[in-house]
Amino acid sequence: MRKRLKSWTIEHCAKRQERCELAELKGFEEQFGIPLETVITQLHAALAKKRTGPPPSLENASFTADTKAARALRVAGFKIQSNHVRRVRELLAKHQPDQLPAALRLTNPLAAGVVVPFTKPSQANDDA
Repeated sequence: MRKRLKSWTIEHCAKRQERCELAELKGFEEQFGIPLETVITQLHAALAKKRTGPPPSLENASFTADTKAARALRVAGFKIQSNHVRRVRELLAKHQPDQLPAALRLTNPLAAGVVVPFTKPSQANDDA
């Protein structure tokens, strides 16, 4: 007996990706047992200036914040690694950027929809 296709749909890849990312963000608390607000608080704390010493460098802000936040969450008793914190930070930066510190928001101009003009090298030499 041959199996037959009962139904099919065509989905827009970007919409599907966004829906999956939002579902992942929503299911974070169930997966790790950590409220999303706690992770956001730890990311803010990771970039805050401490009482002693210089403020954290913004050069490697995302890596530093992910590592420090994961360490603070582990000390608090949660089982989480820095790559999980990084994934949540990336999802927040993409879908809820207002919840993150300014240093951790997406700074990629292509992610913001800004078009950067590109001229071919042959065109640049012809104009000169």
